[in-house]
Amino acid sequence: MSAWKKASGLFKKKMIPPGIHLDLRPHQTLHSRYEIVEPLGQGRYSTVWLAKDNKIGTRLAIKVLTSEASAYQGSYTYELDVLQTLTKHRRRDSDHLCLVTKVLGASLLDVQRTFDGRRVPAPLVRHVTRHMLRALVCLHDANIVHTDIKQDNIMFDSYGVESPNYLDAEVMLSDYGTATPHQGDHRREIQPIALRCPEALLGCEWTTKADIWNLGCLVFELLSGTQLFRPQPYERPDGAGTIAADQYHFAFIYSHLRTDDESNGRLMNFFYADGDRFDHFYSLDPPKIKVTSTRETLEDVLRSYGLFTPELHSFLMYMLRIHPDDRLTAKELLEHPWITM
Repeated sequence: MSAWKKASGLFKKKMIPPGIHLDLRPHQTLHSRYEIVEPLGQGRYSTVWLAKDNKIGTRLAIKVLTSEASAYQGSYTYELDVLQTLTKHRRRDSDHLCLVTKVLGASLLDVQRTFDGRRVPAPLVRHVTRHMLRALVCLHDANIVHTDIKQDNIMFDSYGVESPNYLDAEVMLSDYGTATPHQGDHRREIQPIALRCPEALLGCEWTTKADIWNLGCLVFELLSGTQLFRPQPYERPDGAGTIAADQYHFAFIYSHLRTDDESNGRLMNFFYADGDRFDHFYSLDPPKIKVTSTRETLEDVLRSYGLFTPELHSFLMYMLRIHPDDRLTAKELLEHPWITM
């Protein structure tokens, strides 16, 4: 499972101490109902346990947050608020928040590693993407942004199944530790770096459309086995210094994804209005992005990996528009030909 991932950028940014883990052991019972079976994993801010529900006789997972991670719910992190919106399966034990969930099977990361070059076949990518869009419809209708869609947060409902057929399995979006409801901070740093949307890069206020960008980058990564963007510092060939990794990242976003109707001026007006880090990426005299790259469109990139089809190119372009207002919603994307084919 992915619920015990390393400390998120949210906790790092707010400098929240890890706190104390609840001392649990096999055969211990919580709330006179949940019998601890064995540990599934541990991270800085939580432990995850396999447990038996003695009331109905099924097995489930319990994610137990540390004392500090529990105390900051509703101020710096919103996992409880999000899950209260989505489900009623939650428990508290002393000062530790305990989240009771279904036991899931392999993560998408585990499955991706089984394919040559980590290139997942298109039918399986389409199957996963369809389920992720359905999950996002549910979240976005409730004004919740997941903010952290990646392979180890996507799980197959295959626990206890030998040699599962993943094309038939339900696919679940997990780990709501950094999910943000409408009342949360929508300017904080979010998302895995290579999957980070332009508005988050520039310090703008982000919305549910941030998840659409995140998923679009992930679809490309699953099909190609490599990241669409690989942020890294870059030494200028003329010896004039180093380009910062995020500037290099944004330059390639602009190169791959700028469309004819997305003029530099239109994008600048949007980012200038909202972006706390506008000056890091743009100059006003002359008005342009500070770092440029050779023009290589998304179509060029897809063709270089042997992935180009008109349907896939269209699908990704509707997810990876630089201006967030231009991206389709999850509900609209479920009707796209690449998904329905």
